[in-house]
Amino acid sequence: TLPYTSDATPGLYGTLWTNVTVAAGTTAVAGDLTVAPGVTLTLAPGATLSFATSDLMAAYADTSRAELRVFGTLTAVGTSAAPITLTSTGAASATWVGVTLEASATGSSLDYVLVEEAVTGIFHGATVGQALRRLTLRTNNTGLRLSTSPASDVDAVAATLNSIGVQVDGIASPTFTNALFTANTSRAFYETG
Repeated sequence: TLPYTSDATPGLYGTLWTNVTVAAGTTAVAGDLTVAPGVTLTLAPGATLSFATSDLMAAYADTSRAELRVFGTLTAVGTSAAPITLTSTGAASATWVGVTLEASATGSSLDYVLVEEAVTGIFHGATVGQALRRLTLRTNNTGLRLSTSPASDVDAVAATLNSIGVQVDGIASPTFTNALFTANTSRAFYETG
């Protein structure tokens, strides 16, 4: 721990207690990154978060891999020319945990976002829906997992080269529009119950 309560974390990891905007370019994330309730993490078009293959924080769901936990709001709205990338410093699937939209997450929007090399690229567990559009999910164990339904249809999702492209469980009942599930090694679409 740091010697003083008010000392800032010397990098992008830990818990964000105030709104943060990450500019275009690559930003290293050395451990778990948590967006607190009522806080917004905004990723600018062209931003890349590169998560370490270890976990400096050594906490939460997986103490050996970094994870992005959203209890507040994640605004990741890229463009076709400047997508947002969430990846790891590794070169294989499951080298980081992925994005978890926790039960209290609200108002998140992911658009023109690439998520790769995660255990689960995006896990939607929020009790209210989040906007999921124009996603590319590749080389993850599971590309997209929905345990609750997003606020709107899941539009323009490409899940490729994952073990499972999309997993739907719990009370989720999403509608997919313009979806492409290809070259996933175990299942393109998996419904558990």
